[in-house]
Parts: sequence; structure tokens; C-alpha cells
Amino acid sequence: LSVRPVGRLHQEKTEKLAKPSPFEVMIAGQSNQKIVDQDEYVVPFAGLRPPAPVPFLIVPKNRIPTLNDATEADALLLGRLLLAGNKIAHD
Repeated sequence: LSVRPVGRLHQEKTEKLAKPSPFEVMIAGQSNQKIVDQDEYVVPFAGLRPPAPVPFLIVPKNRIPTLNDATEADALLLGRLLLAGNKIAHD
């Protein structure tokens, strides 16, 4: 088992967050992902290699690195993710 010091983990996370995530690249339109629908909070994409008949990937427009990083201020956004999935499934 390899254990990294906490300081090193923090540095790695800081370096990773300094770069756009793959989802931010997709939202910026710099990929070939098909946007299915969007609102001011979330962007659903059709899957590139669908494992199911109708796969979708729904990502928030504001970056939340991990669920552990979510705060009360993200409550609306997290709820919108669920509602977007419901709407797309219904449509």
C-alpha cells in the first residue's frame, strides 16, 4: 500500500484543478460530444460509446471536484442534475 503525504495530495489536487476538466472542455464545445439539452446549471450529453440504448451524461456547468467538495451553496445545482435526468428520461 502506497501512502502519499497529505501535503502532496493537496498539491496534486491544486495542480489538477488548475486545468480544465474533460467536462469543462465538452461544455466549451471543444469536443465532438452531442449536447442533448442544457440550462443555466447543467449540460446533458449523448454518449459516445453507448452501453445502453439511450445513454446520457449530465454534468454541472460549475465545477465540483468531488462530492466531498460540495457545499450547501451547491444544493440547487445538485438538485438540478437529478431533475435534468428526469426530464431527459421523460422526453
